Amino acid sequence: MARQVNVALIGSKFMGRTHSDAYSNVARYFTDLPAEPVRHTIAARHAEELEPFAARWNWANWTTDWEQAVRDPDIELVDVGTPNDVHRQQAIAALEAGKHVACEKPLAGTLEDAKQMKDAAAKVAPGAGGNQHTFVWYNYRRCPAVALAHRFVKEGRLGRIFHVRAAYLQSWATDPNIPRVWRFQGDVAGSGAHGDLNAHVIDMARFITGEAITEVTGAIEETFIKQRPMPDGSGKGDVGV
Repeated sequence: MARQVNVALIGSKFMGRTHSDAYSNVARYFTDLPAEPVRHTIAARHAEELEPFAARWNWANWTTDWEQAVRDPDIELVDVGTPNDVHRQQAIAALEAGKHVACEKPLAGTLEDAKQMKDAAAKVAPGAGGNQHTFVWYNYRRCPAVALAHRFVKEGRLGRIFHVRAAYLQSWATDPNIPRVWRFQGDVAGSGAHGDLNAHVIDMARFITGEAITEVTGAIEETFIKQRPMPDGSGKGDVGV
């Protein structure tokens, strides 16, 4: 029997639902888990949504105070599933509270935020005098095709890899009727689709080849849909990423 690890999840929107579903099913898929997650506390902003969310996804507790959740001595792992601009504050607070941290990608809204998170994690990591582990949710590494390609490269069956060409085939954002949610606001999302989606492509390329990206020599970006409907129906707003 794997030991149990109490989890606090921050964020109850799409990724909150996704992570909750994963926690409920992981022990069914992997029978040799070294630790089994326990859905202890869900933390998010909207109180009216939290109680039904907790009931639906079997979270034992809920709170609108994420800081209280990360300080709870019963919590061992904090899962950050919020918009990019608050990752730094929440992840560093959890690290300072002595918790393991798993953070959604992209790691942060800005490069400076990401550097601060990296430095905070390095101070408490195993090998640096601490015992806290940190993770980023690059879940596509577990896709069978990606895992197989990784194994082929590691075994030398594909020879030397000179070039990787990739495309992320997700098109929901090409619909101009999709509202101007936080993902389309530069001050919240930061890097926009590059961090939100292309981060997966970059991670898969690194994971499969075993190589790190050392230089970017050419990059072209364009925001094709300049305005989107406001979520509250008050007209259209400019897209910032």
